[in-house]
Amino acid sequence: MVSPHSTIQRPDHRSLDVAWDTITSHLTFVLRHPAAQQPIRLQAARALDGIQVFIIIPRHLTASTSDFQAAVQRHVLNVFAKQIMLSDTASGTNMVCRRLGLETLHRILQA
Repeated sequence: MVSPHSTIQRPDHRSLDVAWDTITSHLTFVLRHPAAQQPIRLQAARALDGIQVFIIIPRHLTASTSDFQAAVQRHVLNVFAKQIMLSDTASGTNMVCRRLGLETLHRILQA
């Protein structure tokens, strides 16, 4: 049986758009969607922040080409920028989503 995370954890074996773009685009769409209920938005934010690949991959990029490193770094930053820069409303859900994104970015920088 194939692990559901096997494609995500090996970005050097597949292009970014195979799994990363599909999954992260869906999760950011859900957490930014104004009509989505709070629990669903929070679940999407937690799922996005729980993708360990964002913390693991930067450690293993040194052997990759500079173009690939740049593509991965750009993708990671774009995903979390979307999570952090939510609509102007200061709802509790938006604040939690932003906090989760900032905490994940902080963990990435510490790795």
